[in-house]
Amino acid sequence: MSERVSDTFSQPLVERLNPRHELFRLAGVMDWGLIEASPSKRFASTTGGPALLPRLVVGLLCLKHACDCSDEVAVNTWFEN
Repeated sequence: MSERVSDTFSQPLVERLNPRHELFRLAGVMDWGLIEASPSKRFASTTGGPALLPRLVVGLLCLKHACDCSDEVAVNTWFEN
């Protein structure tokens, strides 16, 4: 593995993100503890697979709103980036 590839994977993700980006700043002011605790009580998965993490759902909703896009585009954008 080249040194450049090795450095990319050893560097924490937060250090590769743009701290001035609007979604990065938004994530910094969100009360993720409250977001993760509140819906978990009401939307516990009792059948089928486990429920999605509240932080993922809220993050995708924020991405969808910020980009004014469909659910599919928001998920694909999140997955690609």
